[in-house]
Amino acid sequence: MRKLTPEFFNLYNNKIVDLFPADTRKYQGLNAYEWAWLNKLNATCATVYFVESLNNTGPIILQAPIQIKPEYGSLEEFKNVGFEVEHKLYPLALQMLVNGQIELIGDKVNLLNNEGYSGVIERISKEDLIFVKYRTDLNHLKVSKLANSKTEIVYQASFGYESHKFLHFTSLMGQVQDVRDKGYQCELNFDGMRFA
Repeated sequence: MRKLTPEFFNLYNNKIVDLFPADTRKYQGLNAYEWAWLNKLNATCATVYFVESLNNTGPIILQAPIQIKPEYGSLEEFKNVGFEVEHKLYPLALQMLVNGQIELIGDKVNLLNNEGYSGVIERISKEDLIFVKYRTDLNHLKVSKLANSKTEIVYQASFGYESHKFLHFTSLMGQVQDVRDKGYQCELNFDGMRFA
């Protein structure tokens, strides 16, 4: 088997899309399901992204949560659940690409609605927590910062969502990463799955 070269990626820059069974910001190696299983994570996610190199990195298009339930008897059972999620996520991302609903500007992906402007995904803010279609007891976001040797909660909110579940999850995961990049701790519960 031959490996793709950096020249190949440069030639087809922003034209190669891949699916990876983890959050590419947290894990890029082989055997992602095994990594999540062995680390006893509560949840992981499948990620569709524009490929920049052989390292499973690049701008994220869509993500979908995959819960790791205690009742899964084996790694194989967990993988099969993950494969089901992947088989829903990848076609959705490809369809959005074909429909022109994905725009790449620099290293940021914007999801576009049918009219062609950004806005399919509602950004969560303190003033705009209006989504109510899903159980808010399963969905919350907590942002905290270590100050004077104490963890201080700076923001906490429960939410529901109206948009497609994968779109909303992708938006939230991007926001969580932005908050973490600013030095905050961030915990996201999404449909009962914890992403810390």
